[in-house]
Amino acid sequence: MHRFALLLALAASPAAATLTGSGTVDFTFTAFHGPFSQDFGRFLFQGRVNGGTPVDNGTGQPFFPRNGDLALSGQSVSFSPSVILGGMILSTSTNNIISFMPIASFTNQPRGVPFKIGTFTFTNGEWFGGFLGNPLLAIPSFFDFTLTTHSATPEFNQIINDSVKMTVNAADCSLPRGPEDQADFISIAGAPQLGSLRVYDSGGGGACTPAGFTQTGTIDLFVKFNSLDYVALRNPQGGFFSPSAAPGPLGGVPEPASWALMIAGFGLVGATARRRRSTCIAERTAR
Repeated sequence: MHRFALLLALAASPAAATLTGSGTVDFTFTAFHGPFSQDFGRFLFQGRVNGGTPVDNGTGQPFFPRNGDLALSGQSVSFSPSVILGGMILSTSTNNIISFMPIASFTNQPRGVPFKIGTFTFTNGEWFGGFLGNPLLAIPSFFDFTLTTHSATPEFNQIINDSVKMTVNAADCSLPRGPEDQADFISIAGAPQLGSLRVYDSGGGGACTPAGFTQTGTIDLFVKFNSLDYVALRNPQGGFFSPSAAPGPLGGVPEPASWALMIAGFGLVGATARRRRSTCIAERTAR
């Protein structure tokens, strides 16, 4: 009888209940790493990130692309290529903009239950990184960030250090390719399993953009507390969600269903070849 009463008491105790916490959320970009310049003699096409020029880090090709680094701060980053001649900026192309707006706070959030912690926005302008229309040759840009929750409850005082990865698909929209080739995209570098937000670019004055889409897309990031764990990217607007963080069909990894079709196709080709070989042998024997 005493044991039963003890079990009831434990079940009713706060320790046995689901732990909840309240707090605030902070987000900031911390650094850029990626391609930023291309030099053709007197003309220099130089990437500008938040108005600054990345510092060449000694990697990349002799001309295009050079890779650079630049410290960042804030919840938004804009980047675009500029045409420079004689040290003067002649023109700046359409800006790309990546931002993240975290929720201001969370209240009585249960541990282990997914919730929206903020929203990514991606405006797709022009940038270095794509090459020769082949996604396999695209060089991504990385935007490091820190996402932090502050709470009086220790279990809800967490931090994520990761990067937003921006990939240029580099496909010519005049060619009959699918949307996953034609839309550039952002993903979370440390969590490719979450997929990506894909947004059509502004090339050709929006001629590459199908009806119902724009050059700006948003998607919500869902997480849960144990530590601060990623859950999903959800609710795309303006662009579209892809379960893959790889380039489109030219460079992507086939899905399981595609693998099955490929294997079946290889089997059919093999069976056909065997039948032809058997027929040839039979004809030779008959002769």
